[in-house]
Amino acid sequence: MLFRSLSGASSGPVPEIGAPTMVDKGDVSGGVPGVAVTDPGLAVDGAKVDPSVIRTAYLQVETGDVDVARAHLEDRVKSAGGYAASSTRYGTTDAPILEITFRVPAAALDDLLAAFRTEGKLLGESVNSYEVTMQLVDLEARLKSLRASESAYLDLMKRASSVADVLAVQTELTRVRADIESYDAQRAALADQVAMATITVQLSTPASPVADATKDFDLGREIGAAVANL
Repeated sequence: MLFRSLSGASSGPVPEIGAPTMVDKGDVSGGVPGVAVTDPGLAVDGAKVDPSVIRTAYLQVETGDVDVARAHLEDRVKSAGGYAASSTRYGTTDAPILEITFRVPAAALDDLLAAFRTEGKLLGESVNSYEVTMQLVDLEARLKSLRASESAYLDLMKRASSVADVLAVQTELTRVRADIESYDAQRAALADQVAMATITVQLSTPASPVADATKDFDLGREIGAAVANL
């Protein structure tokens, strides 16, 4: 077989067809590009790794004009380097409700939350944090191992002596590259969520006194009660 005949000439270990990929977690000190970090201290295999945290927030704000408030919020977010990812409008013309989701740099989250609270009466707030340090470390280690396997297979491809050998190596190379693409996409998605926090804001207007007074009023029920009392 190709892998047996060529393994002696290789300068390092050569993966075998069908063998599981081993994860090497030795060097993780380089960190993950584009990932926001919090307090240092976590160590993996002797190498210090900064914690990576995904932060999300949800606010309910009552304001006099939801569209004016929305413009203010968008200006603040844009100035901080963020953007509006989505928005939904519902309710009625007289009592609109606007829900907007913003993506903002993680470092600017606390300042933006403080600014958002000043747009009106704060009805509710929730802020959550999810640490994904180990997921990112694991993905980086898997990618490192897979890229080493890819390099080894490319070296084998250069020394293949038959069509069968070429096809066997090409099959494994295709599998390894598919795994690299999948893990790299997962790593990038997590890194993006760490670097950019998410704020969802629900803007609404105060209920009118008339609406509050008549919200439980049922004309048919009142007429029926009046007739019954005659």
